[in-house]
Amino acid sequence: MEILNKMPKGAIHHIHTSAAPPVNIYLSLTYNPIVYYNEKEKIFRIYPKGESQKEDGFISCVEMRNFYKDPKEFDTHLTNEILLTEKESKGLASHDIWKYFQHKFTRVTELGKYYKFFKTLLQATIDSCIAQNVFVVELRHISGIIFDDDRKPMGLMEELKIVQECIDETKKRQPYFEMTLVITGLKIVGKPHVKKMIDHIHIGKQKYPDLISGFDMVNEEDYTAQIQEFMPQILAAQMDESSPTYNMPTFCHAGETHDKKVHNLHDAVMLNTKRIGHGFQLFLFPNLVEECIKR
Repeated sequence: MEILNKMPKGAIHHIHTSAAPPVNIYLSLTYNPIVYYNEKEKIFRIYPKGESQKEDGFISCVEMRNFYKDPKEFDTHLTNEILLTEKESKGLASHDIWKYFQHKFTRVTELGKYYKFFKTLLQATIDSCIAQNVFVVELRHISGIIFDDDRKPMGLMEELKIVQECIDETKKRQPYFEMTLVITGLKIVGKPHVKKMIDHIHIGKQKYPDLISGFDMVNEEDYTAQIQEFMPQILAAQMDESSPTYNMPTFCHAGETHDKKVHNLHDAVMLNTKRIGHGFQLFLFPNLVEECIKR
């Protein structure tokens, strides 16, 4: 791995905000007394003002660590809760793996919502990329998530400001570093969330025109709505000449399935997607292979 880390690499065009930070950074946050965990629900919560904000069932990770004879045992436990383990993936069908996989994101989401931790995790992701000689990063990001010390939303523009600050601070050390956001909608939440993300692109690009590179949507393809369900919203944004979303590039998650009845790859190509995320289903459609080669 040391040799691979030193090798020059062009760019990472597919990396997610919550999945990208090294697990040791997530673990380091749990040593902060404001980080709580619910063992029954298997989820983290941040209570910046401590017990006065705490919900039932949540215990400080610092306190929970004291329950163990060796604190490292608790760290190992949390590591297995955060990462997808062999038991949760080896030999299982795709849908069964997704049942574990999706909850991993849900579990750590709150750690990245608190504005101070959001910056810590983002900077750790950037530093990890640079350590591996990756200097161009495109981050899939679900926007409008961060909250303050009172657990109140801080708003999209404050969030984008933090991202831009991390980039600017990094460029002082690494002038050639570049990072943009692909704002990402959750298909499982439905059309209102997709519209919200597209609206964020409209708003965000007015002040940060170079920070947002395009739009994507995620979730397990076999069990969520296909791209065609959201096509009117996406096309409306792309065709609005008065909006920064005019000709908005898409970078579609598609073809992450073996089911031939799922046609997200076709929809992605019709949207003139600049890249396809995963796409291993492509071999089922020879004509589409030829079209992708042409493009």
